[in-house]
Amino acid sequence: MTTIFAVGAFGFLAVKRGLLTPNGVSELARVLVAFFLPGTLFNAMYSQYSPDKGPYMIMAVGTQIAFFVGGAVLAFGAHRLLKVQSAVGTVAALSSLQNNIYLPLPIAMAILASPAEQARAQFYIGSFVLAFTPLLWSVGVILLKERRDVGVPIIKMLGNALNPPFIAAVAGVIVKHISLKYGWGMPTVATGILKLCSDATVPMAMLVLGGIMAEVKWSHDFEVKAVLTVGIIKLLVIPAAALAFIRFNGGLDPIFGFVMLLEAASPPATNISLAARTFGGKTSLIALTLFITYLISMLTLPLWLAVR
Repeated sequence: MTTIFAVGAFGFLAVKRGLLTPNGVSELARVLVAFFLPGTLFNAMYSQYSPDKGPYMIMAVGTQIAFFVGGAVLAFGAHRLLKVQSAVGTVAALSSLQNNIYLPLPIAMAILASPAEQARAQFYIGSFVLAFTPLLWSVGVILLKERRDVGVPIIKMLGNALNPPFIAAVAGVIVKHISLKYGWGMPTVATGILKLCSDATVPMAMLVLGGIMAEVKWSHDFEVKAVLTVGIIKLLVIPAAALAFIRFNGGLDPIFGFVMLLEAASPPATNISLAARTFGGKTSLIALTLFITYLISMLTLPLWLAVR
């Protein structure tokens, strides 16, 4: 895991030293989201899907919904109890929507030893995407919007929800289902390209993540109680609940349990910032909260994974 964070640190320093511009980070992120992540997820879903994996896909979707509902409810309660001044919707979104690809995917690839385990982890991460993306770009957008008097364009929300990683995850399952039914496989050239995408995704994702963190600037929107609320819920309470569930259900695939805990312990999604910029939200508070929680997660994430 140290290697993974080191690549992220390189991305951070590259922006700070002028080796990589903010526009360059944005372009890398576009390539990552439009090509490398979809290729990785399609490959994982296609190679690993079988009808017997259906229950785990359903469990991943249900778990993601539980993370969202649990985090949001706790955030609303803490917001009222602690008299947090920042918008309750922003605090709730940050507390309930985790980084479900950029961070979990590289960490899973770094920690799991065998290619078979890595492929299963990618499949389970892709299954979480099936619930996370619609949640972020529907209820998440409603939570993040500052102006309640302005409606949310449904077509625009759908356009963002149907993003390349989500489409790739769904397509991988559909194509594999068809191939199982009719007994044909993907061409060797196609599988080779998808494998290259998987290999390149890990360093590129961490490079982009480090670059994004380097763009954060101080703002008067910063509120200690808001960040504290998000940090406690997202980095402590939710992973503790996930760990209890995993230990109570001893029959789970260990790799699924690993991915579940990894998703639970991950800091808020960087795409929350994109959603806020797109539909009108407190982007400065979000950016600062992301920066601080990502720094803290460098300590909490390894600890949670160590006690699993």
